Amino acid sequence: MSRDFLHHRAIWKDKIAIVTGAGRGICVDQPIWNHLAGKIGATDSLKCAYYTTRRSLGFSLGSIEACIEASLKGAIGE
Repeated sequence: MSRDFLHHRAIWKDKIAIVTGAGRGICVDQPIWNHLAGKIGATDSLKCAYYTTRRSLGFSLGSIEACIEASLKGAIGE
């Protein structure tokens, strides 16, 4: 593994720890979105935003930092 890959993996592990430590969840890219109905969602993935909108699930699109902040606050854009 390259040093760059290991560096990015370490950064993601820290961000995941922050979100899960606050009692929030992280949703991996998946084809089944029904379990998210009625929940607030924030994503940095255009693919996620597109597919959830097609299924009438509202996800706010933003940077990973904005998504983490929204997760910690329990609200988007406040």
